[in-house]
Amino acid sequence: MTDSNNKIFIVLVLYKQKLVESISFQSLQKYIDDLHMDYQLFVYNNSPESNAFDGIDNPNIVTFNAQSNQKLLGAYNEALKRAQNEGFNWILLLDQDSELNKEYFIQINEHIVNIGDKVAALVPHTSHKGTHISPSEYSSFFGPFGRITPYSGKLSTHKYLSGINSCTVLRTEAITDIGGFSPEFTLDCMDFMYFYQLYIKGWKIQPINVEIEHELSILSLNEMGLERYTDYMKACAKFAKKTKTSISVAFKIRTILRSIKMLFIPSKWKFILPTFSAIFINE
Repeated sequence: MTDSNNKIFIVLVLYKQKLVESISFQSLQKYIDDLHMDYQLFVYNNSPESNAFDGIDNPNIVTFNAQSNQKLLGAYNEALKRAQNEGFNWILLLDQDSELNKEYFIQINEHIVNIGDKVAALVPHTSHKGTHISPSEYSSFFGPFGRITPYSGKLSTHKYLSGINSCTVLRTEAITDIGGFSPEFTLDCMDFMYFYQLYIKGWKIQPINVEIEHELSILSLNEMGLERYTDYMKACAKFAKKTKTSISVAFKIRTILRSIKMLFIPSKWKFILPTFSAIFINE
């Protein structure tokens, strides 16, 4: 048994997919023995009608069928509650299609053993089809709507760093300190919000030196579809409104420029209205 401070609660969120088909689950099965600490795998199924757990007979896997699609918020809040109740100091967030590797778990082992008390998150370097998506360094003035710089440097108390949900390891104490996962962000911009709150509270983010490939639908409008994109823009507007004035202004400027750019790309014309309309959302 490892030290009680080195217990990690793994939450894997499924949607319209069987667990055995999940790339994340397949990766876990292959490399989880390289995680040298106590862990619990908790699989949260957001589409119970899909018989997601057919073919699974493992007493070490805890499963949960949501009565309806609770998106990420339902899964993460349930995971946080269980982690707190069962004494897990860390929570690993996984969606169903992140391809983990051996080095990822080796890096988690090494960092958690030597980690400082004010480190709230371990964030791997993540890319989508060769495009870097996480972690990123933001301006404290403009946030994620200003210049975005891929971050590869050392831990710093003064930098505003952010990442994506999947493959991030969060300190349970830190998420509790910011009041848990905000109920106002069920899916989109949830990561924006808690990384911003952690930054404001003085928690540190620790990038870990490993590359993970991840499918990120928001990088392709056609993959997202109009309805999904509209929800994403509304979430961005809400995040900007709930942070500070300079970030809100940066969001409006960036959104106007995006709308103008779309005018010259016929395939994106249908996205112009939800893009421009987001400027006027006042939640």
